[in-house]
Amino acid sequence: MLILGFDTATAACTVALVEDGRLLAELTVVSPRVHSARLLPLIAQVFQEAGRDRRELAAVAAGVGPGSFTGLRIGLSAAKALAFALGIPCVPVSTLAAIAAGLPSGSGLVAPLLDAKRGEVYTALYQVEPAGDEPAAAPGLTEMVPPRLVPLGAWLEELDRLRNGASVFLAGDAVPAEVPEWAVPVPHGLRLPRGWAVAALAARAVAAGQTVAPEALAPVYLRRSEAEVLWDRRHGAQPAM
Repeated sequence: MLILGFDTATAACTVALVEDGRLLAELTVVSPRVHSARLLPLIAQVFQEAGRDRRELAAVAAGVGPGSFTGLRIGLSAAKALAFALGIPCVPVSTLAAIAAGLPSGSGLVAPLLDAKRGEVYTALYQVEPAGDEPAAAPGLTEMVPPRLVPLGAWLEELDRLRNGASVFLAGDAVPAEVPEWAVPVPHGLRLPRGWAVAALAARAVAAGQTVAPEALAPVYLRRSEAEVLWDRRHGAQPAM
C-alpha cells in the first residue's frame, strides 16, 4: 500500500512516500513562507526518487495542524487536488501526532510545542510506544491530552502534574531555552514533523478504514484567524464562545 504523506503546518515542508512500513523517499525543506513554491516540486521529486507513479497511490495523507494558517491551506489544497484527480481518499493526520511519531524509536511521554504567538502554544500529550521492525512503521501513540491552545507556562505546570514522575520529551518549535528538570528537550533537528511519520500514521488509519473524502479534509486551527477577529471587531459581532 503506497501512501504519500506531507505536512506544511510549520517551517518544515516535508514530503514522503511510504509503502508497507518502508520509507521509499523523503524530502524536507525547513524555511517559512516558501511552501507554496516548494510543495508540488517536492511531491514530484519524491515520486521520481522512488521510481513510482502517482497512480499507484492508495491514499494521500496531510498534516491538518494545528499550525500556520497559510501553511495549512497550502497543504490541504494540494492534498485535495491530488486525491480528486486520482480518485483516492485522504487521511487527516495531526501535526502534533506526527511530531511525536517522528521521534527516534523508544517509549515515553512526548509533548509537542508549536508556537501560537502571544505566549501560547499548540500542544498535546502522547504516550509513545516503540515501533515495529520496519524503518517507517508508525509507533504506538496514545493521546493522553488532546490538541489544545494554552499558555506555555500554565502547560508546563500541568505537565508536571500529569507526568506521574516520568520524564517528558519536548519537541516542536516552541521548546523554551530553559526547561524544568523533568523535561527532556529533543535535539533541534528532530523537533519538526516528518513526512514519513505523516504517511506511517496514515497507513495505520487506512488499514482501519479511517479515511475521508477529499472534500471532507479540514484543518485544525484551534484559534480564529486575525482576519476573522478584526472583522468581528469592525462589524460589532460577538466573539464565538
